[in-house]
Amino acid sequence: MAFGIYKKSETFKLKKKIIIIGGSSLLSLSLVFFLKKKYKLYLACNTKKPKIPKVKSFFVNFIKKDLKKIFEEIDPDIVIICSAITNIEVCEKDKKKAKEVNFYLPKLITDICKIYKFNLIFISTDQVYKDNPKSSDEKSKILGVNYYSKTKILAEKYINKNVKNSLILRTNFFGYGPTYRKSFSDSIIYSAQQKKKQEYFVDNMFSSIYMPYFAKLLIKLIEQNIFGIYNLSSTNFISKYKFAIKIYEKFNLNKKYLIKGFLKKRKDLVNRPFNMNINNLKLLQKLNLKIPTIEKQIEKMRKDYKSKYFLFLKGIKLEKK
Repeated sequence: MAFGIYKKSETFKLKKKIIIIGGSSLLSLSLVFFLKKKYKLYLACNTKKPKIPKVKSFFVNFIKKDLKKIFEEIDPDIVIICSAITNIEVCEKDKKKAKEVNFYLPKLITDICKIYKFNLIFISTDQVYKDNPKSSDEKSKILGVNYYSKTKILAEKYINKNVKNSLILRTNFFGYGPTYRKSFSDSIIYSAQQKKKQEYFVDNMFSSIYMPYFAKLLIKLIEQNIFGIYNLSSTNFISKYKFAIKIYEKFNLNKKYLIKGFLKKRKDLVNRPFNMNINNLKLLQKLNLKIPTIEKQIEKMRKDYKSKYFLFLKGIKLEKK
């Protein structure tokens, strides 16, 4: 049974073929904008798919039989796993579903990639590390403090053990999302524009990276055929509260809607690391480059408002299964 992804007469000899699993996700769509000129992209979607010119998107059941047929038909050079349930509260509430999406699906894809020797890229999280007041590098202790991080650690270990030509990226990212999926930075802007007060934590640190920088670094990793485990992040770290302040300042938002909060006081929330500061020195040395500070990246985000990148994301329409 053919899935009709492309005609056999079509050839893409000059471009590598990449399948993105979870093609309608927040990160996937930013990657599409930057990768579509260099690679032939295929977006594998389960319940909803984006309509993007010159990009193949399709529905597929995330089961072994259907995925094998898709992989055999496309014969990709690279498979990128972007699919995940990232909401910590949802993962804790529905552990069965979280494990299915965050571990069993990557496990299934890993098994297929191992058979066909496809290169595999897995998008992991900064939450795999134990709290570190300074920063965690790739050799730091990993510890799942909630069910979300536990499922990601399971997936990481399975991939690392079974596919040598794999790249695992521990990361946290911000930037513009499509109209149907707001990022953390989108939510900050939206809440202020709606004149809604919102709390941000002063004791919750992270090293988030602007998605366009993420995409450009990923391209370099692909071009240099680099495998292994890497932290893909900003060089500095900042509290969620200070991050929100910078967003408010750059976008000229009214700070009266900005509330200082403390994660340690929120007993109603699922456990999460206080310090998600990750060290990207291994990555920067490998690629021989520098990354702007988070503050500079927020400036870049503000300059990108109404850019081709912004308009591309906000113009994406979805087709539901």
